[in-house]
Amino acid sequence: SGGQPVPQPNPNPPQPNPNPRQPNPNPTNCVDKPLCVALIRTRNFCESKVFTTSIKRALCPKSCGFC
Repeated sequence: SGGQPVPQPNPNPPQPNPNPRQPNPNPTNCVDKPLCVALIRTRNFCESKVFTTSIKRALCPKSCGFC
């Protein structure tokens, strides 16, 4: 009859990744890494333009105010 095929629902929809690769996806893990103390003391880490936001969030989420 020349009609378009009816799209079938996908039986296996893609599942969201339970472990996203974000440095600090869970606010309850709001803990600075041991290296953070030295970085803040010697390099003004949280305000530094040398380090990316993702690095700051990964190393010093609490001290740099990300959580």
